[in-house]
Amino acid sequence: MSMSPYLYGPNGENVSIDNGLEHLGSFLFVKNYYGILAGLVPLSNDKKISEDIQNRIRELNGDGVVNLHFVVANNNVANNCIVFVYIPFWPGLTKVKVWGDVVRYSGAKK
Repeated sequence: MSMSPYLYGPNGENVSIDNGLEHLGSFLFVKNYYGILAGLVPLSNDKKISEDIQNRIRELNGDGVVNLHFVVANNNVANNCIVFVYIPFWPGLTKVKVWGDVVRYSGAKK
């Protein structure tokens, strides 16, 4: 996986879409994570997005991901309200969006 448009080919060369990589499809996953005690005690499975990405790569018969992006947003009103911040068992919410492009190595062009 790469957050840039490049991956390394088998000989260490940089490859990108249309220059050694074939674009197979894209993905967008959104997951809400909950936690208590200021996030020290997670209440959500943090492996779900990773599993979703791996499944999408397999589904498209790909080799990897480029242009990987993610946005993490604290969009729970309770997280921003000072009264709830001091209640340790009040669950906090973090919303995560992950997207990228699934690619397959097709051979670097000269």
